[in-house]
Formats: sequence, C-alpha cells, structure tokens
Amino acid sequence: MMGNEIATACQYGRGADHDHLGQRHVRHDRHALLCTLPERPFLEGTRLTNPDFAAWGRSFGAEGITIKSESEVADGIAQAFAVKTKPVVVHCLTSAIQMSAWRRYTGSEALP
Repeated sequence: MMGNEIATACQYGRGADHDHLGQRHVRHDRHALLCTLPERPFLEGTRLTNPDFAAWGRSFGAEGITIKSESEVADGIAQAFAVKTKPVVVHCLTSAIQMSAWRRYTGSEALP
C-alpha cells in the first residue's frame, strides 16, 4: 500500500488490488472487542489524513477516478473497467460510521 506498488504496476502495465485502508478501523475495533479492551479507543492508530488517491495514482501514470457518492458507483466502476491500457486507482470516499456493508459503528452518530 505504498507508492512502489502503483509505480511498478504502471511500469509493467499491470493492475494491483489492495485492501481498503479504512478496513483497519474494522479490524482494530474487532480486535479490541475480542481482547476485551473496551477502554481502548477504536480509532487509536488508525485515523489517517489521506491524500487525493485518484490524483496520487495519476501522478504515477495510472488512471485516477474518485467516487464521492453512492449514485456515482456504477458509472465510476464502469469507467474503471473500461480502461485497458494502464492501472486504475479508484478512490471511494466512504463513511467510517458505515464500516462495511454488514457493520455500522454504533457508539454514536459521530466518531470519537
């Protein structure tokens, strides 16, 4: 999940598939629950200031697409699959409250 992967993918014309960084929140929260550490803030060590990943991908020579809302998903993904000549970075702006399709942060309507 560093620049070297996208640089290599662009150099050799291959795609790369990486886990979303936001999933670290889910894993950290699950780990804290499993270890019975309710006092541990679940965002500790996982709150990141992220760059514009689409622009970052373009800086390496990849196609960069940003999806800002649910209504943009179908078109954004179709646009990504239409690119056949270089890697594609799809930056999905998601809510940390809705941690996954199956799980929601229930501590409050705002993150701590």
